[in-house]
Amino acid sequence: MDNNQMNDDGAVIQPVGERISVSSQLLPAQLRKLPDQGFKSVMNLRAYQEENATEDDHQLVESLGLSYVNLPIKPAELDEERIEQVLGQVHELPKPLLIYCGSSLRATFIALLYIATHHDLTLEAAKAKGRSLGFDFDSKPPFKHWLEKLIPASADQ
Repeated sequence: MDNNQMNDDGAVIQPVGERISVSSQLLPAQLRKLPDQGFKSVMNLRAYQEENATEDDHQLVESLGLSYVNLPIKPAELDEERIEQVLGQVHELPKPLLIYCGSSLRATFIALLYIATHHDLTLEAAKAKGRSLGFDFDSKPPFKHWLEKLIPASADQ
């Protein structure tokens, strides 16, 4: 899979780890290209009630032979149970996996949290990777809280 794959409208699929990439909302034409880009599954973190979100993504993605799961998360409503549920799905879904949401902020948060908790990434390394992808989680209180709570500050912990 190429790094930073550009789609028709300029939305970028950004690799966060070896087998997990993130994106903002993709159009149907962009979703149709995912199998050719090597993806095996898609996780949608958007509620269908969000602007420009659609239940049609589910049917389209599965018609392409990819696994699909919709697990909406809202930053203000995050709790440990929901995070564990989402991370469990990330672990179970076939890879390569694309996680998306409206802006890719939630997707990047989940991808980094998964990689950090499953591959010994430190808190600072996770935050640095977030910044390299355009997100400063220190300025996003709900995400900062959960990153700091669930990721060890150093490799020794």
